[in-house]
Amino acid sequence: MLGIDLGTRYALTALCGDDGRPLVLPNRWGGKRTPSVVALTEKGWLAGEEAARVALLRPDRAWWNVKRRIGSGWTARCDGRSYSPEELLVPLLRLLREDAEALLGRYVASCVLALPAHFSFAEREALSGAARRAGFETTLLVNEPTAAALATESAGRHLVLDFGAGTVDLSVVEVEEGVWQILESRGRSDLGGADVDRLLAEDLFRRCGYGAEENDPRWPLLLAEAETIKIVLSEAQSCPWHVPAGLFPDASSPVEVTREELERLASPLLEEIVALTEDLWRRHRPETLLLVGGSSRIPLLRKLLEKRGMKAGHLRLCPDEAVVCGAALRGLPRKKERLLLDVLSEGLGIRTADGAVALLLERGTPLPASARRRFVATGGGRIHVEVLQASREGERSLGNLSVSPLARGDEVEIAFRVDGGGSLHVEVRRGEERMWRVLTLGGEREDPVEAFLRDRERLERKLALLTGLLDAGSQQRVRLLVDKTHLLPGDDAAIGKEALAALDLLVSTLEREVVS
Repeated sequence: MLGIDLGTRYALTALCGDDGRPLVLPNRWGGKRTPSVVALTEKGWLAGEEAARVALLRPDRAWWNVKRRIGSGWTARCDGRSYSPEELLVPLLRLLREDAEALLGRYVASCVLALPAHFSFAEREALSGAARRAGFETTLLVNEPTAAALATESAGRHLVLDFGAGTVDLSVVEVEEGVWQILESRGRSDLGGADVDRLLAEDLFRRCGYGAEENDPRWPLLLAEAETIKIVLSEAQSCPWHVPAGLFPDASSPVEVTREELERLASPLLEEIVALTEDLWRRHRPETLLLVGGSSRIPLLRKLLEKRGMKAGHLRLCPDEAVVCGAALRGLPRKKERLLLDVLSEGLGIRTADGAVALLLERGTPLPASARRRFVATGGGRIHVEVLQASREGERSLGNLSVSPLARGDEVEIAFRVDGGGSLHVEVRRGEERMWRVLTLGGEREDPVEAFLRDRERLERKLALLTGLLDAGSQQRVRLLVDKTHLLPGDDAAIGKEALAALDLLVSTLEREVVS
């Protein structure tokens, strides 16, 4: 399975070799880090480096920080329509899959997607849906700090602090005899290294005699410059910033930026992260503190942690690559996989029609977990149930269930199941009758036409790999069959289902022939 670290600023992919060791894969541009940006142009969707170039010229048609906006209600508007964050992530995930397939020379059908530990059930389902629409048939989810913990070989109790561009996540993990047990996970979606970049970019604007506004066309370039300066100042005490020609005509160049000045800007933000870390440190008394994520390199963060008695241990991995390596390890075959025992990062409950709240699964419950609750209709009509996620910040509604028609005394059972990756499945039963499953609590349900096109593309990619082994005449017949499916209306469910079934049968037949 392909391990994916879908970072706020950069995405990485990794795969485990025959020796069980993870290897970070290069992208089509030869680098390991793919910019997590998408853009919509006249030629269609772009992602990665190409989208990053569009972002500098047409920032109104390109979007960064998409993962950070899942679940916020934010949408991007372009060409008269709106796009949800999960829709915007599809081109990026598709690009990561295609790059892996081009490198490996084979079809990649499954992935392990690392995501922030504090993501809600709705946000997890939204990311899973985006992966399906990007062509992945099977998607496993793993929390980012948990993935980083899987990548470490050291036994004992560790506190993993993942300080990435868009989020801060912490997990306490105990490693013993091949078992990785998560004791507690916690995180913040409103803190990240990108916030340090933003503070520094605003300061650069001021030092050049201008006020910082995010709708200023120079803002994307200043953010990129600020990120580069931040990286340099992790190693050096000062960095001369050469103002790009024509950006600020009246500004003197170069502008000297010191580590002390950056630390003054970032100190309040870093203090919040340290306080969050110290709380878990005191509760669990781990033996070591492991720092992962690119922003964990900021020297002031390590100083503040050490001042409170939390000295970072040696990770033996590049901080940027620990999460993606752990994600790849999570996807090992059963005979080689590391046993992971994760926990629920937030509680799960229900609110009934009378306003009462019942907590069915508490925070810290080992995964997978399940719970059931029965309801009895006291009168005719319906039963209305609201699914809630409970956290320190309060309750968050995940969705509503209504069961009708009901007669007095009818009994309905609501069942919850949370799998090892933290995805929530809700099932409603009346007697022996299963009424429905609620699998999408967050994002939008996929459009039938898009689903048809996605499944057809998946089967066509399989056929492209298999038909290379056939003679010229057989290849021509397969191409004709595929071309006919392009003439079918994707919005006709019956016709589309038959067409996909025919392609699927052809793929299965060819696979059997190849194996034999």
